[in-house]
Amino acid sequence: MHSFRTHFCIFCALMAALIGLMLALGPLQVGADEAPPSQPRPMKDGKPLPSRASFAAEGEADARRIQGTVSMLGSGSLLGGFRMLALAKFDDNTNQTQDFASDEKGRYWIVLGKRVKELRVFAYGDYVIPDSWSTLPLPSMKFEGEEVWELKVRPNVPVEIKGRITIKGRGTPAELGNVYLAPLDVRQDGTMQVFDAPLQTRCDDDGRYAFKVPAGYYRLWAVWADRTVRDWPHYIGLDRRVELFASMERNLEVSLGPVIQGRVTDSRDGKGLPGRIDLYTNAFLRQLNNTTSDGEMPDEEDENGNDITWPAGTFKFRVFNVDTEDFAAVIRPRGNNASLRVINGLKMADLKNRTLDWKLFTEDQIVVDLRAQTRDRALPIFQLDLSLEATRLDDKSLANLRSAFTVSGYTDDNGLVRFSGLAPGRYNVYAEQQSLLLAEITVTAEKRQKIALDYDIPVAVGTLKYDDGTPCTEARALVTIEVPERGKMGPFFRNPFESRALREKGLGLLPLTFKGATFKITFLANDPGKPIPDEWLTADFPWRSEEWSVTVTEEKAYDFDLTLKPGPAKEPEPVGGPARAGEHWYRMEDGQGAAMGYARLVVEHGEQGQKFDWEMKLAFSGGTYEEQRLLEVDGGRRLLKASYSADGKLIGDAARKEGRLVGTARKGDEMLAVDLPLTDTSCTLMDFLLAATLPLKEGASLKLSELDEANGFADNGETTLTCRGKDAIDWEGKSLPCWKFELSNSKVNTRRMTIWVSAAREIVKVDWGGGVFQVLSPKSTKDLYKPR
Repeated sequence: MHSFRTHFCIFCALMAALIGLMLALGPLQVGADEAPPSQPRPMKDGKPLPSRASFAAEGEADARRIQGTVSMLGSGSLLGGFRMLALAKFDDNTNQTQDFASDEKGRYWIVLGKRVKELRVFAYGDYVIPDSWSTLPLPSMKFEGEEVWELKVRPNVPVEIKGRITIKGRGTPAELGNVYLAPLDVRQDGTMQVFDAPLQTRCDDDGRYAFKVPAGYYRLWAVWADRTVRDWPHYIGLDRRVELFASMERNLEVSLGPVIQGRVTDSRDGKGLPGRIDLYTNAFLRQLNNTTSDGEMPDEEDENGNDITWPAGTFKFRVFNVDTEDFAAVIRPRGNNASLRVINGLKMADLKNRTLDWKLFTEDQIVVDLRAQTRDRALPIFQLDLSLEATRLDDKSLANLRSAFTVSGYTDDNGLVRFSGLAPGRYNVYAEQQSLLLAEITVTAEKRQKIALDYDIPVAVGTLKYDDGTPCTEARALVTIEVPERGKMGPFFRNPFESRALREKGLGLLPLTFKGATFKITFLANDPGKPIPDEWLTADFPWRSEEWSVTVTEEKAYDFDLTLKPGPAKEPEPVGGPARAGEHWYRMEDGQGAAMGYARLVVEHGEQGQKFDWEMKLAFSGGTYEEQRLLEVDGGRRLLKASYSADGKLIGDAARKEGRLVGTARKGDEMLAVDLPLTDTSCTLMDFLLAATLPLKEGASLKLSELDEANGFADNGETTLTCRGKDAIDWEGKSLPCWKFELSNSKVNTRRMTIWVSAAREIVKVDWGGGVFQVLSPKSTKDLYKPR
């Protein structure tokens, strides 16, 4: 698997180098609507280029043959003497190139040996062969005779499209509306697909817009929100295909988005399902996070201002950011990212004035059970986050929806995670917050499938027993990790008997995640027959304990067989460590506990340090607020990268470079360059998250020079994080032991926060001040965001 990815990257790098060479050697520039002038056959090394490229061995029998013509997109003019480069990839992942040119009638020929498995053709200079022609579909070609494959070329020269966006029925400008222009790839059958991210601009006060882009086919659309109305109804206008081979004006009208309504239910019991509905026309023209009712929170108000709550699973929303005559609905239940249902081929003309009944967990859906296990012992790996991402779908009608077929979940005690609603095709399987590619799997059309994944991971596995020989299957492990060049981390509390499947066999298991590190583990248990208290502190009761250490040199299982000795264990000196990795959902609430929205924090560990990916959406009287923030720090908590977006607009984005913070920041409608000095203590307003990395010890503190990423990374004074000691909070109906931290700022007196961190280094609660609280949730809280 990894070798394939390496070869593939080399293949891509080779193509990039070749394209650069081709640009340097290409013909003279021409206008966007012109064909290349008639020219003599191109030469190489003093010889005319052949009109045939061959990748077959001399005299090879059963060589495959392809022939076709080269013509200009738009005008259709045949291109004689047009220079090209063919790039073939063989079955051993080696590559070979060959220059050739069309003859005077625009014809060409290619001969392939049996070892060629991939073939692409590129143009030289100021011309591009779009991907749908450049990549030849060898697996689907029958080669019963000469296969015919036409090549289309477009000039790579700049053109301008500009125009005015108006509101249908009013004729008034869609002031400050968003306009998008996405490049289209024209397939051989004449259909079109968006192949790259759209460009975006904003209309001026008169509704006018402009783009300067390379010549080609494009899709143009505009979205405008009427902010004079309380619920901000959205309007959309769409031009599916713009032939942009010369500068032009194109006006567009936006119309009020139609309303779609219905209910999502569980086919197994008929009950309504809280969840979300994402609408897709393609990976870029999409409308995400449309929620169904949870049956508890108010969904609308009647004419007298009284709250109305819909039955669970009910939905009603306006469609405004897809092609209303060509879209799909991707339905996911709340708190379950492992299941989905895709309903394709939707048209609002067919759905208008209908109450839809969409069902999940139907018998016709494909269910895949993945089992993660160690390669050497086939031991189940539990609580491992696995993600599936489609790389190819067999159903061509789903090609534009490949990005929607992404699911994730955690393995259970047996190492199993169940995914439902997938489509047949190829999928990459990732682990550890998508940082590790485990495998590429094939999902077939069978309704029930089981796939085992071997995972190269070092683990500690073995048995514990009391001094009388009685097996112990209820214990805790106090883990300290010494990593070369990074120092000591921990202690961390782990449950070696978390897997019931292994526990029933008397086996405990702990992952050893850092190769090259030394793990010092103290196993702790109560007296035989006595449970372990919720508070994992050694002074609370007479522990039985035993120490064990291992240096991880290989990705294999390390065995232990230990006898627990009576008496308390020595608790190691607390040191800092990484925050708990994973996806953390939070309920954002006011001082009375009423939901205001949600926050999602994804913590990832990497070779350089930690990444905190933050998203928050709040709804309150008079409006909404949405933000995304990113903070990356190294092992010494030095700022590496930061970004901030609000209400869908990038505000600041910068990274450490040679001791300075370099990037861009918004000022008005402009993004201006940022280049500021950095210190080892510099951090952004997300610095409160670093409480989870400090020593869990009263008096532990950290001083930081705070930068305000919302205001051009301006100096925001000195911030101090201080641990005030142990505390307990009410959480999910029980008392949860935590460590309490306080944040204060020397420049902004009102910037005061209280942060509660669990022993597992997970932020459990934050008092933001001003009556706003962030509270950890055991499941997704995305449905708590309900704009009014």
